[in-house]
Amino acid sequence: MKENKKTVIVVDDNDSMLAQFDAALKDHYNVVTASSGNTLFMILKRVEPDIIVLDIEMPGMDGLEVITELKANADYSNIPVLFLSGVQNSEIEQKALKLGGVDFIEKPFSLPIVKNRIGMQLDLQHMKTKKPRDKSNFEHDVKTIIAVDDTDTFLAQVDSALKKYHNVLTASSGEKLFELLENVTPDVILLDIEMPEMDGIEVLSRLKKHNKYSKIPVIFLSGVQNPELEQRGLSMGAVDFIDKYFFSEPIVNNRVRLQLDLMELKRQNESAWLGGHVRKN
Repeated sequence: MKENKKTVIVVDDNDSMLAQFDAALKDHYNVVTASSGNTLFMILKRVEPDIIVLDIEMPGMDGLEVITELKANADYSNIPVLFLSGVQNSEIEQKALKLGGVDFIEKPFSLPIVKNRIGMQLDLQHMKTKKPRDKSNFEHDVKTIIAVDDTDTFLAQVDSALKKYHNVLTASSGEKLFELLENVTPDVILLDIEMPEMDGIEVLSRLKKHNKYSKIPVIFLSGVQNPELEQRGLSMGAVDFIDKYFFSEPIVNNRVRLQLDLMELKRQNESAWLGGHVRKN
């Protein structure tokens, strides 16, 4: 294995799915595959992964049983686990997250999304090791989320999913978003990529050109898997995508929380660096 590459273990009982992951990730990571939970635990005796991608539905030991065993073992408990799932089930998603899963990848997967999800989790782990997180104020702050979509029923869905934990504002178009931004600075924007008049790509482009808005994390909402469009959105500065057909309260809250955690850790690490730099001078 190459020393400069992070190691990803992918666990799935479908050989063709394992081959797809290996082909998709091998240029960026050391990829090790396992066809079952039992095989994974044998591999862990000789390989130390940076992240595990774990199918949630497998014969014998399923993904929930695997993560329970991982979290019970001090040697493995800190390894981030990204679940693979081909079926939306809010109860299972909630249980998987409570057991310690960090996120989900939907089957069939998209290469830009998989690389982005893995990259974000590795970044998060790296920042956590650089500086312990100060939770004193952050956990109690109510964050503001703006959701932008041209469908009122979907906006109502987003509002219902997030309002328990955040202040949620909605906008039915890009123009309405920019009107809101004159008075409100959100912590995260959820942005529909396909809208009439001003689409999500155009909205993101305008946000990134404006100093006041350029650092706000933007998560795209999309009803169609399109790797080229996803790659374009990520290259322009979007932080993630949420599939509208894989939309659930546990997933949207988890994705938003991840971005809030990343932003807060970046802020803390930058403050620590600036503090150290000033003391040295």
